[in-house]
Amino acid sequence: LGLGFTIAEPLLSGNEDFSKLFNDCKEYAITSCQSIRFSEKVGELVQVSTSRLK
Repeated sequence: LGLGFTIAEPLLSGNEDFSKLFNDCKEYAITSCQSIRFSEKVGELVQVSTSRLK
C-alpha cells in the first residue's frame, strides 16, 4: 500500500483535483492502518475512491 502511494504521488500532483483526492485517501489509509479494523477500512477506502472518480 505504501509503495502504491509513493508511485502515485508524483503522477497525481500535477492535477489539483486528483492531488486533493489522493491526499485524502492517503490520510485515511494511514489512519486506518493504525486501527484494529484495517481490512474493513481498506474496503471503505476502495468504495469511496471508486465513487469519487465516476
